[in-house]
Amino acid sequence: MTRTISTSQKLLYLIGALVFALGLGTAALIYANAEDNADVALGYDMVNGVAYPISAKDSKAFQRDVRLYGGKFALLSDELSDWFGSLWRGKKLAFTVAAMSVLLSAGLVFVGNASGADSDSDISGKPHRDP
Repeated sequence: MTRTISTSQKLLYLIGALVFALGLGTAALIYANAEDNADVALGYDMVNGVAYPISAKDSKAFQRDVRLYGGKFALLSDELSDWFGSLWRGKKLAFTVAAMSVLLSAGLVFVGNASGADSDSDISGKPHRDP
């Protein structure tokens, strides 16, 4: 039995392919042009001859103050907020755009497949037979 694809399915597949291609292309451009600017460092830690910057939020004084005023939950929510904010800067933005475009295009293809499955059967749930 051959399956016919409706025009709405074709449109959803086309839009999904466009979202996928444009999203990955945009992510590649963002990645190529992005700069990972580090936060202003308070100082540097030397480990095995390599200098690692220490940001203000990594200092023990900052963590103690946040824990003092808001408890451990405030410290965890501050870390979560910093992580989520970092997804929208630098090279991580390219990965965020790529992941969102892949998920959106997969969703469009899924909706296209689901709409095609509904049109293959009638109300009784039995598939249509071509004479």
